[in-house]
Amino acid sequence: MARRLERWLLLASLVTEISCGSTTGVDPNICPNDVPDTCPTSTPVPTYAAQVAPLLHERCGACHTIGGMAAPQVFDTYLQVQAEQIGILSQLHNCLMPPADQPQPTPEDRQIIFTWIVCGAKND
Repeated sequence: MARRLERWLLLASLVTEISCGSTTGVDPNICPNDVPDTCPTSTPVPTYAAQVAPLLHERCGACHTIGGMAAPQVFDTYLQVQAEQIGILSQLHNCLMPPADQPQPTPEDRQIIFTWIVCGAKND
C-alpha cells in the first residue's frame, strides 16, 4: 500500500506540475504533508456517502458542478469523483484547491478525503 501511495503522490505532483505550474513554492508551514502513508487500521475508513461527498459538495461544489467555473471536473457523483481522485489528491495535497480566497478545509476535512483515497476510494 505504501508503494501505491508513493506512485499516487508522484503522479499527483506531475499532474500539478502540468496543470498548475511548479509546486516548489508551497510553504510546508501553510500546506502540511499530511497524506497518510497507509490506510489506517486504528480508525474507521471514511465513507463516500456520509463523509466525502458532503465535504466535496461544501468545499468544491460551487465550481465543480455542471455550469460551474470548473465544469470539466464535475464532482456531483461518485463515478465523477472517482475519475478525478488523483487530481483531487494533487490539488488538496499541494494546497492549490480550494482557491486561497475560498474557505479552506480543516485538517480533519483533509484527513477524511486523504484517508478515503489512500484506503481505496470505495463507494460505500
